[in-house]
Amino acid sequence: VSGSLLRSDGAEGGSETFLRRVGSGSTENTSARNGTFRFDDCEPGDHLFYARSGGNRGQSFSAHRRITLREGEEFRLDEVLTPSSTATGLVVDSAGAPVVGATVTAYGSENRNLSRRGKTDAAGRFTIVGMYGCEYTFEVEDRESAGFPTVSVRQNGDRVDVGTIVVESK
Repeated sequence: VSGSLLRSDGAEGGSETFLRRVGSGSTENTSARNGTFRFDDCEPGDHLFYARSGGNRGQSFSAHRRITLREGEEFRLDEVLTPSSTATGLVVDSAGAPVVGATVTAYGSENRNLSRRGKTDAAGRFTIVGMYGCEYTFEVEDRESAGFPTVSVRQNGDRVDVGTIVVESK
């Protein structure tokens, strides 16, 4: 698998790239300053491709794509990295009180290794930055819940409101 990455803001710079075979481990790589990358000796099958590049003022740029490789195939993947998204939400206990200092983790639905974390503040609010465009399940560490939300995040720099996550009181 080889290709090139271009940031939507036109800025240059290397990107961190990952190729993960579905149901298996991942291979990491860093693209050259001009955005080119290559993964050698990839097994046939379904793979998830991820790329991320830092940006100005903390804004990161990323891409995510599912690809299928066939035996002996040379696969070309040219991607435009768009601004990563941000998710926000609120964690309360079953009595409605804010849960302070809780770790909220967003796990990728296709790949639980794809995760982002945030902590709740004094009001129980959390913010998770640098999210790829895909579906995530949001879980609160060390807490039980009747159901953690699953939310689709688009790849365009949006702010996504996860809503209120209700957990059992400790």
